[in-house]
Amino acid sequence: MNLALFAAPASKVIEEWEMLSEDEKWLCLLSEPFVCAQKQSLTTVNPEPKNKGRVSKGHLQNGWNLHSKKDVLNLVDKYKNDKWGDNRNFIEANAFYEKYPDYSIEEIATIECLELSQIISLYFYAETKDKMGAHGLFALDAVRILTVLRWSVAAGWLSETEAVETAKPLIKQILVSYDSWEDYAVHFALGWCYYTVYWGYDLSANQKSIVTEIKKYNTSTKSSRKPTQLISHDIKFPADNLNDSTILTYDDAIYHPGKDAEKWYLIRKGSYNGEKSLLASEKANYKSLLKEKSYIPAVAFLQAENLFGTENYTEISNYAKAFEKVKHKSYLYHEFYIWYGLMLLAENQSEQMLSLISNLENEKSYYYLNSFYKILKISEIMNNIEEGGLKNNSEYILTSTENYATEAVENLKIAKEQLPLKGDLQKIISVTSMFMNFHLFSIYSECAYMYYEARDLEKAIFYLEKAEENFALIDKSNTEFFNNEDIKNSKEKIDEIKNFVQKRYKKNENNDKDNIKIKKDLPKDVAI
Repeated sequence: MNLALFAAPASKVIEEWEMLSEDEKWLCLLSEPFVCAQKQSLTTVNPEPKNKGRVSKGHLQNGWNLHSKKDVLNLVDKYKNDKWGDNRNFIEANAFYEKYPDYSIEEIATIECLELSQIISLYFYAETKDKMGAHGLFALDAVRILTVLRWSVAAGWLSETEAVETAKPLIKQILVSYDSWEDYAVHFALGWCYYTVYWGYDLSANQKSIVTEIKKYNTSTKSSRKPTQLISHDIKFPADNLNDSTILTYDDAIYHPGKDAEKWYLIRKGSYNGEKSLLASEKANYKSLLKEKSYIPAVAFLQAENLFGTENYTEISNYAKAFEKVKHKSYLYHEFYIWYGLMLLAENQSEQMLSLISNLENEKSYYYLNSFYKILKISEIMNNIEEGGLKNNSEYILTSTENYATEAVENLKIAKEQLPLKGDLQKIISVTSMFMNFHLFSIYSECAYMYYEARDLEKAIFYLEKAEENFALIDKSNTEFFNNEDIKNSKEKIDEIKNFVQKRYKKNENNDKDNIKIKKDLPKDVAI
């Protein structure tokens, strides 16, 4: 590879470059759009040779959540197996676009109950598909993977040889996909526009940086000016573009979104990064758009989110209307109703919860909602006790709360198998499940101690086992939701019962009848 254009004082750069193998040169060059944007070295495989990799390691850990060689290689494997990368979003958008050729994007978003990020992908795809062609966002993903490999060298996680060997298949794929450096770099630039709008960043600022990069690269080799750095503008890739996609030039690098797309990009910006990220001129428009588009599920969900944690549960029913036209019941569809159920749970609205359950009996969210209803029934019993009801009816209280709590736990278990959750919702459901285990632990501990005091060891041991089963499922470190003092007191009662059983067993070890009976009843973890 002949890269001959350098500034006069750049003899050291030339020297570094000439020391690289052909594969190393391609690794450095093809990751250049990302690495050099970070003001790091182009001409060494280690992009940060003078700083012990501190900046590179920071990018890996904070931006990518990568902390070791194993993490990096796992990411590369995910990419190879189509389980990571933005190009998957482009492919999905293409599938929606082809499935509904006569529908507007907002109609597709309603029918398929698309999340906001999917709507953003669909608008970007619709407006750039002719430029991006079969490549899609491949250049964006490829540059980032190659950059991660070079950063891993700087961080000391990979040797240069390991990074190059890992990168070789990807380098080969790039070189047979694009016609030239210009074609490749412009596809990356458009991909970075996608990344910008997908995460709700400022597109106009991104476009300015792309124009700057274009000016840097679009330097004629015939110019009498001495360039200030290595110039890759005229590099021809060694293979032809094999998929007949449009070959892009620098004139194609700027993305001008349409008016409808701009509206959705603003919604994404305000909702994902918060209203503080908006310019003063954008804030009023953002709020107006939320009202205007609230008939679309993704925006209805955003509006409903603002009500969670308030007492305005009746308003959510208005936003539920946006989900009535949905044909494909996506994750967003179920997520909305689970949040709705959690709000009813927080407000002790058992009748409304029962009504919601009856409308969703055959849905994936049903078991979540049913578990919330069981918890509400426990709450009703406890409130009745506090108000002076159910006096002298301890057996009913015990049996009912135990049954409802057990059913709640079982429903949550089925729900998580049928519809695994993610993000904040997953955390809340995990805590809810643990809380039911804590409730059962408390009930069984009291029962075990009650029968222990009555010296009915058979029943005491029965409830002791159940208490310890639930105790094992409680995250004792989660003091935000559980009173460690209560756990400690219940555990002390359990330990007292276990110690008594152990002593009783030893005392009666010569009595075959008692020995057989008590040994049979002992929990598995009671030491003999």
